[in-house]
Amino acid sequence: MGKSPNLDAAYALGAQDDHRRLYDDWAETYDATFVQGHQYAMPEHLARAALALPARGLALDVGVGTGAVGEHLSGRWTGGLHGLDLSPEMLRIAEQKGLYADLMQADLLKPLPLADHTYDLIISAGTFTLGHLGPDPLPELLRITKPGGWFVLGINQMHYQAAGFQSAFDTLSADISGLTLSACRLYHQGATGDHADDLGWIVQFQKRR
Repeated sequence: MGKSPNLDAAYALGAQDDHRRLYDDWAETYDATFVQGHQYAMPEHLARAALALPARGLALDVGVGTGAVGEHLSGRWTGGLHGLDLSPEMLRIAEQKGLYADLMQADLLKPLPLADHTYDLIISAGTFTLGHLGPDPLPELLRITKPGGWFVLGINQMHYQAAGFQSAFDTLSADISGLTLSACRLYHQGATGDHADDLGWIVQFQKRR
């Protein structure tokens, strides 16, 4: 029997098949029970950071889910917005919102069916967190990013340390520049529940030219 779709179950995930099943089951109620229910703040934080960048262009929302990041970028980010996710049901909900020019199902632990140097921005909320992905997808995401392109990633602070993100960024130092970490709340002030006070990093850097 699969895990019930909620935040604790998401944080306890293991295999990619488990991820897909849980998020497929959660898709219809995800916005109500998580984005609004938990007052999820990271998509708004990341959109604000992206809109403050000195560049625009084609953006890829990694782990797009139901499109929470796109809701904050739509009509404000110029250059086009694509999204990818492991869960076809989450993608179905995102597609209904009409926020993305293109949506694709993809596994970030496998080579992506995308050309080199495609995107000007990689943005991601909720993919790099407990029970989800560590830094393994970063080289493949760098491959599909244009030289000079930007990354704006939300990473759970506990996960950042436990999954070895800093070591991964040190290894990638020849390929990236301007790495900055800004602390933020994962959930808005006034949120309730066991994770209401959890913290994240807004991680920004550029792919070297």
